[in-house]
Amino acid sequence: MANAAEQGLLPRNREQWIALGAGADKIEIQALLGTVKELLTLFDLLGGAVFGRVKADIQGNVDKAERNIPPGAVTVADAFRAECDSKKEKKDDSFSVGILW
Repeated sequence: MANAAEQGLLPRNREQWIALGAGADKIEIQALLGTVKELLTLFDLLGGAVFGRVKADIQGNVDKAERNIPPGAVTVADAFRAECDSKKEKKDDSFSVGILW
């Protein structure tokens, strides 16, 4: 029997998944967002009509996070620090709010 990745139920990029377990200060923004984008395809397989709203909500948060990555931020911790330093972390259109799905 094929595993979930072979069936297309989970992202195939093993490195992205491994990178997410590297520790909070080492999670690269692009690895996290890329992995979440791949995971969104799971909702299509489960049923777009039922899970469409969930997928759209998560996609909206990914889009918000991508639009608001602070300049020079590579890791999630870098982005959080930069937004806290500039007092932007609580604004609705911020990386921090977008990443809290």
